[in-house]
Amino acid sequence: MGKLGHLSPSGIPAKCLRALDALGGEATTIQVRESPARDGGEPLGISRTQKALAHLAEAGYIEATIRGRGTGVPNRWRVTEAGRAWIAARERQTVSADKDAPKAKTAEELRDDFMDTCRALADYWASPQVERATCHERLSGFLHSVLCIFDGASGGLPAFDITASPHPDDKEYNIGEGEDWIEPGTVINDCMLHELLYREDLPGVWRKHGR
Repeated sequence: MGKLGHLSPSGIPAKCLRALDALGGEATTIQVRESPARDGGEPLGISRTQKALAHLAEAGYIEATIRGRGTGVPNRWRVTEAGRAWIAARERQTVSADKDAPKAKTAEELRDDFMDTCRALADYWASPQVERATCHERLSGFLHSVLCIFDGASGGLPAFDITASPHPDDKEYNIGEGEDWIEPGTVINDCMLHELLYREDLPGVWRKHGR
């Protein structure tokens, strides 16, 4: 279940709650070793565990079921309904705290963010607010924005590597055909791709004009 110390009810030390944690909230018992006795039959002392359990008993979270012979110190305890209710409340609070705490995004969550950004870009470049004379210009603008995603320059997303993943048989085939092959894991965007889309030596919409 985990340690319960930070939820200590008033007056109950955290170490006592760890003893309750050991009981586990089940309707089972825990046995505590009796303290050794002096020659006169008086107990030498009560263990720290027994003291902790005594605190919990005073709070009504546990109850004694059997007392040790000769010492009168309880050595078997059972969690009460109040104790189980407290543990259940602690577990609910822990689950809630864990749910609300910052955590690493899952692949699915990051994928959803990526797809939402792509859709938003498509909507933007198809909207009347974008002043472009031709469909070709709108498409090139959209492509430029998509490349910005991979470069980490759009939509609040991180940069993404574009990694080659050829079929295992491709290399042998390419060699047989006298062609160069592509190594698995080759990353093509160790640069800013969106800065390479427009070039001064290209015609039409791809020609770079002080962009």
